[in-house]
Amino acid sequence: MPRTGMITVLKKGLTGHNGVFQALPWTKYELSLISSLHATANYPEVMRMVREKLIISDVTQNDRRKIERMLKSLRPPPVFDGFLNEEETLKVRKAHSEKDVGGVLTVIGQKIQDLPDFLKEQAVTYLTKHTPTIQPPDF
Repeated sequence: MPRTGMITVLKKGLTGHNGVFQALPWTKYELSLISSLHATANYPEVMRMVREKLIISDVTQNDRRKIERMLKSLRPPPVFDGFLNEEETLKVRKAHSEKDVGGVLTVIGQKIQDLPDFLKEQAVTYLTKHTPTIQPPDF
């Protein structure tokens, strides 16, 4: 696949959060890294990357404001600082590279289950607040 075609495919992954992050000029490598970081629930690092990209990018004031508001509203709770250990991260990356969503969810779900109740609540609240809901079809 030509380079521009691959970037287009990866940018489609930026449709979440109303596509606000599509305004930034991402490279193929950056998009792949964001995908991996997102899969491993390394949200603090994703936020750092977006902030750094915003600083060096020439985007409209309107897009800049939208991104800044989104960064503020998406700020992850402390439970996600170093959320997965190295072994868990490797398992998630392997499952993610194989497009094994169930494998990713198994590792993340087990990690959440193993947390103390107050941290579990932080994690679940954050994830459910920022996950789009899927409505069942009307019958």
